[in-house]
Amino acid sequence: MAYTIQKLSRFNLSLAKELIRFWQTEDGIQNPMIPSDDYLNKLLSQDSFHVFVAVENEIIVGGLTAYELIMFPKEEVEMFLYEIGVHEDYRQKGIAAKLIENLKQLCVEKEIKVIFVGTSTDNEPAQKLYKATGGEMEVIPWFTYNL
Repeated sequence: MAYTIQKLSRFNLSLAKELIRFWQTEDGIQNPMIPSDDYLNKLLSQDSFHVFVAVENEIIVGGLTAYELIMFPKEEVEMFLYEIGVHEDYRQKGIAAKLIENLKQLCVEKEIKVIFVGTSTDNEPAQKLYKATGGEMEVIPWFTYNL
């Protein structure tokens, strides 16, 4: 397998759209909703938003998104790994771990000392991945407000 990891920028709209389409299709969405070019350009231009993709033969086989969060009242930034996914045919090949390692390297470069990620209590593959890549599990309640 010859995949590469790439950090997307505003110049990679087609890859960003492909990643969104891939994730929505994986989630069983029949007609994926892709944001406009203007929206994606604005998002990908932000220094605090990060997208890494794994590409093989010009096709996305995995990716992750992460957001920098400025802390209050301490003077530091933490990274929130928001979403990660790998195509089912490419799982168990180290791609997700490599995506996380690229995010960790970015954090080192930006002097960000904490990455956090949430997952459901029954998602054992995700928990195994996060532990294998150096994550430590914290058991905390997570609440969502759907407005």
